[in-house]
Amino acid sequence: MFLGSYIPSFDLNTRRLALPKKIRDYLATGEIILSIGFEKCLFGFDTKSWQAESEKQLALPIAQRRSRDLRRFFFASATTIKLDDQGRFVIPGSLLKYAKIKKLRGQ
Repeated sequence: MFLGSYIPSFDLNTRRLALPKKIRDYLATGEIILSIGFEKCLFGFDTKSWQAESEKQLALPIAQRRSRDLRRFFFASATTIKLDDQGRFVIPGSLLKYAKIKKLRGQ
């Protein structure tokens, strides 16, 4: 789980964001999973947390429409992102558009 508040380096032209070292050090792999979140936010998961959350979602009763809708919401936009050696990655355009990201606060 990621805790705290960070203002990462972000370049809107290249859509590239650099994760703070404290977060990079926490990751077991050089990958994260990004997906759309609630209220125009983006969710970011390390691979272990993604697996745990995926299992929770898949355990929901498929016969219930609300469960199916939540699964679609959760999985449809999810994408695995590989970090470069400096912990940078490109945010997919569809996720930037969903979250209405034009700049980071404080920049």
